[in-house]
Amino acid sequence: MSIQIYRQMASAEQILKALSAIENLRLACSLSYLPKTDAEIAAVLERLNLAYKRNLRVNQMSEGELQRLSM
Repeated sequence: MSIQIYRQMASAEQILKALSAIENLRLACSLSYLPKTDAEIAAVLERLNLAYKRNLRVNQMSEGELQRLSM
């Protein structure tokens, strides 16, 4: 899946702070009827340089990391 699709799906307002980065992307995919594998979601996190924070709750992420995740 391309990064542009994730940019269309996510925005700062749609990030749920109680969820991890990977959980937020999974949720965005399922709400947009774009079911993707964990490997595809992990690849997006890698491209965003957030793979090492995949299981970190977003309320523990910096503003810059949140901006990348919400793009």
